[in-house]
This record gives sequence, structure tokens and C-alpha cells, in this order.
Amino acid sequence: MNTITSTTFPEATGISASCIMDALREIDARGISMHSFLFCKDNCLVAEGYYAPVKKNDLHRMFSVTKSFVSIAIGFLQEEGRLSLDDSIVKFFPEYVPNTSEAHPWLLATTIRDMLSMRSCHASTTYDKFSSKTDWVKSFFTVAPTHKPGTVFHYDTSSSHTLCALVEKLTGMKMLDYLRNKVLNEIGFSKEAYCLTDGFGVSMGGSGLMATSRDLMLFALLILNNGKLNGKQYISADYIKESTSFQTATCVTGPVPSESQGYGLQFWIGEHNSIVCYGMGGQLAILLPEYNTAIVTTADTQGYQGGNQVIYDAIFCHILPELEKRQSPWTPSDEEKLAFEQFMSKLAMRPLNHNKAASEAWNNKFENVNDINTSFLTNFRPIMSSFEWTYVIKKASDAAEALDKNIINETIWDEISFEMSEPLTPSCTGKVSLKCHVFPSIVDSTVDSPVTFEFGFGALKEGTLNMTTHMGNRADEPVPVSMHYAASAEWLSENMLYIRVHLLDTSVGSIHIQAVFGESDITVFLRKQEETLFGEFSGHLYGTRQ
Repeated sequence: MNTITSTTFPEATGISASCIMDALREIDARGISMHSFLFCKDNCLVAEGYYAPVKKNDLHRMFSVTKSFVSIAIGFLQEEGRLSLDDSIVKFFPEYVPNTSEAHPWLLATTIRDMLSMRSCHASTTYDKFSSKTDWVKSFFTVAPTHKPGTVFHYDTSSSHTLCALVEKLTGMKMLDYLRNKVLNEIGFSKEAYCLTDGFGVSMGGSGLMATSRDLMLFALLILNNGKLNGKQYISADYIKESTSFQTATCVTGPVPSESQGYGLQFWIGEHNSIVCYGMGGQLAILLPEYNTAIVTTADTQGYQGGNQVIYDAIFCHILPELEKRQSPWTPSDEEKLAFEQFMSKLAMRPLNHNKAASEAWNNKFENVNDINTSFLTNFRPIMSSFEWTYVIKKASDAAEALDKNIINETIWDEISFEMSEPLTPSCTGKVSLKCHVFPSIVDSTVDSPVTFEFGFGALKEGTLNMTTHMGNRADEPVPVSMHYAASAEWLSENMLYIRVHLLDTSVGSIHIQAVFGESDITVFLRKQEETLFGEFSGHLYGTRQ
């Protein structure tokens, strides 16, 4: 059954709805691209909002939140007597260490506990995340150790991935399926949730969970209640307490306060005595046990230095003080209820609007189209007119050299086209398309069907990105994708167009296209903010109009 059946207004749990709205307003004002926000207190859901076009039942990439799920799976295996946290990891993978007498002593000494607490013998992730052809698990045992295990904290995703492989090896099941049988099905975890896999079929225990925001809240409530929900103790309270307690210091490597408070067993110790399931880009489950509160966010903070800290700071600045008051519940007025409901229901991702003042100035300057030199309008002022222009990219000849090096990058593109309709109206939309004819055997999906993004002005326009991208820009690592996106654009000046594409799928990130139109040519800057794919959208293009 779904554990989240009790919903109410914040005031019914002793906090004001205004503190939640203030926190979300601050996050929005700081330019964070939020996707969802959920707030539970005393096991009641008091706030739930999704930033359009994100929807309640959408599966979202949770990235390193996955690690906390792996920890719980290991806890269950310990309860079943299949392992001890003090077992050496080598014990379970003899195929990778056939001769222990020749193995490095630091590898042999590495225990499951060391790996859970990010104190393995490796200073960083051992596998090549850009490769689907290498064995990620094997790399943990074959890459040379850097230091004695059980000592210093180093964030090592290969530890989490290897522990996930251990779960799947011992159970004969996918990690998430094992957790479904143990707890997730009973507490209402969505049937559609799944975990991405590496090239060898092992669930990506360090970053692969695809789940809804409610799924993450259910998991957070399980942890907040020390493994007990609906009156049933699913996992040992002692294991929950151990895994969410300080095990090692992180202040030496933590770049921001929220990552400098310490680490448990695949759970972060956060500010203000919080416990955090932490995923790249703003995927967070923030637990405040002292106030019986859990907060879940999904977002995209990639490319925003300190972006996750902005979310933490807004919560601790506006919501925490309300919790600290420990007020008795009260009934909000009908007007207050309506205002909060409308606020949460109208949450939406913001379209581009960086240069509102400049855009208005340009529009005012050229309010009378007849005042504009006809040549200037035709050649330099696309903002004032609809158009369909195609440019031949002059950089395509460099692609052969890139291919020789097995590299796929922006040099593959040899044509870019722009279409604009209904200029200077609120409903103005556009489309940008890129074509590649140079290497059809590699980027075959772009030959007959160009890579196309549709976008709105002052509004996000949704679409599906269909193309073959590449892991780590490698020509021998093609990845066909059909990915949901939402895009908007704005004119930064009379001849400079900026398009931002939000990726809302197994990839969470963004693609940025800046185009400067000349009299008969174009200069384009491409930038992607995504972990492993879409290297084709990085660099500069120059072309002339056909």
C-alpha cells in the first residue's frame, strides 16, 4: 500500500505555509532549476509541488541517492547472515582476485564497511564511466590501491557499484527487485521505477536509480522512522542508526558546508544534525529527525557552482526556524489554504529571461519597423522578422582528424538551420536543427532526420530529442537516445539568440546554443552540462548562409 495517504496543510503540523513558500521563492530567485519539492512532517505530506512540465508520476534520475538504497540492501543481507560488514570484499569476488598471495594487501584488507563509509583503498572511482565495454566491477579489484583502507574519506562511486554487484550476486536478483521484495512493494514504491545498468548488466549502484519524487519520500520516511513503517519493522533499527551516524570526516574534501559535516554508511551527515541522501544536481532527501521531518527535492543544479547549497540554505533559513518554534497545530483560514494550494499548483520551470531589460530596450528602439534600414532588418535583425535560414558549417573538414582519434565532437556538424515564426508576440516559437552528413556510419540517425530542438519565447516548449550521441565523445561508444526535453530561447541582443534545452529523462542536464547572426554568416557556441553524453554539443561552429 502507499504509505503517503495522510496529507494536510503545514499549519496542522505546527508550521506556517509561508515558510515553505518563502524557501521556494528564494530558490527560484537564485536561479535554481527545480523539478519537485515534497515536505513531510510527522508522517503527513504537507507540501507537494512539481515544476511544470515535470509531473507527479515522472521517473527522475536520482544519481547518487542510489547509494543509500545499496546501503539498505547490504543491511538486509547482513540480517540474513549472508555477509558481515567486516568481511573483505575480495572474499566474494574470487574471479577477479584468483591468487590472493599476489594481491595488494590494501585491497585484501578492504572491508564492506570500508566501502560503505567511503574509506576504501581507492582515492577515486576506478572505472571509466565513459565506457560500456569495460567491466566496472572488475576495475575495483584491478586498479592499483592508493592508500590503506579504513582511514581517510574519498568519494569512490566504484565502491557503491561493487557493493551493488555483491547484492545482485548473492541474491540472484536486481538490487531494486531485492529491495522490492524486502520492503519497497509494501510501502508503495512505484512499479515503474528501475535502475540503469552498466555495460555488463550490473545495476548502477552509484547513480542509476530512476524513480518518482514520492518514491524517494517513501524511502526517506523509512529511514526517518528507523526502518519502521505502517507498524512493521522492515530493517533493523540498529543498522539504520549506524548507517546514518557519523562514521568519518569529510571536511578535508567537502567543497561546501553541506558536504563537510561527515559521512555514514552511504548516507551524508548534513548541517543542523540532518541526514541526507544526496544525488548530483539537487536530488536530495533531507531528514531532520529532531523534528520528524523529511524534505525531498529534485532539480538540475549542474553548471551552477554551489547550487545544491542554495537549496540547503533556503530550507535552513526559512523552514528550520519554524520547526524550532515547536508550535502547536492550528487551522489556517480558507484564504490561506487557497493561497498555498495555488502557489504549489503553479510551480513551473522558468523559461529564459536573463535579458528582459535589454530586450525591451531593443524592442522600444525599433518600435517602428519602417525606421529600420531594410538591409539591416533583413541581414542583422532576425528578432524583428520570421525567417528560415540554413548555414553550411565550414568546420566540417576538421571532422576527419577528430574521427582518426576516435573522437566525436562539434566537428561532426556540417549544417545548422533556424526557423522562427510569429515574431515579437507572446506565442513566438522557433526551431533549430543540426545535420551531420559526414559520418553516416557513426551518426546515422542524424542523416535523414536532423537533431532538432523546438523552443518557445517566454515559455518552455516540450519535445523529444532523437539522436545517436556518444559516451565520453567516443566514436566507438554510440548511445541511441529518445529523450524528453523542454526548451526556451531569448534574444540577448539584436542579432544574438540564446537557446537553453532542459534534459528531463535518464539524463538530467542541459544543452545551450548561442547563435550570433551576421550579414550572411553565423557563429555558434555549443555547451552541454550533462555527465557522460552529448559531447557533440561542445565547442564552436562557423557557417555561411545558403
